[in-house]
Amino acid sequence: MGMVEYAWSHAIISDELYSAVTKDCNSFKEEDDDGQNSSSVRACSPAVKAFMQAYSDIDIYSIYTPVCLSSLEERRSRKSKLVAAPRLFSQHELWHGMRWGLASGYDPCTADYVEKYFNREDVQRALHANITHLTYPYTPCR
Repeated sequence: MGMVEYAWSHAIISDELYSAVTKDCNSFKEEDDDGQNSSSVRACSPAVKAFMQAYSDIDIYSIYTPVCLSSLEERRSRKSKLVAAPRLFSQHELWHGMRWGLASGYDPCTADYVEKYFNREDVQRALHANITHLTYPYTPCR
């Protein structure tokens, strides 16, 4: 519930969603006695889905920095959401006086570059990594 408290206290989720998550998801059994999803899980699912949607355009580890939009699929799904604010605010003179852009040296796609790099065969050979030839790629903890 700490993540929910954090999201609510930083205005990522609404008061209504906060109430729904804390009410419906605070304590529940995952399965009823018959092995099926319990009614408390079913009641909690919509709130959790809405909570995850609220974080869809945010880096959960750094809510104030931009997210990486490296893949074409991500760019397509997020484009309309990300360009709406600049279009809306660009009509106001304050928008043009502000310094926009990334902080010096910051690249939100660094984790993607690292993942691609560590999955290169030559890099794994040089690091003596993946000597058992795992069938799945290296992925960092997220």
